[in-house]
Amino acid sequence: MTALPRPERAPLPEGEAEESVGAIFREAREQKAADEARRGWS
Repeated sequence: MTALPRPERAPLPEGEAEESVGAIFREAREQKAADEARRGWS
């Protein structure tokens, strides 16, 4: 058995920057905090 190379990824559409995983999780935490504040938690 021989491993085959992965196909190249398609380029991102014009105007879309690739977000880092840290930035995605930071945005998710901010959204969660905003939702909890709106509901009156913490």
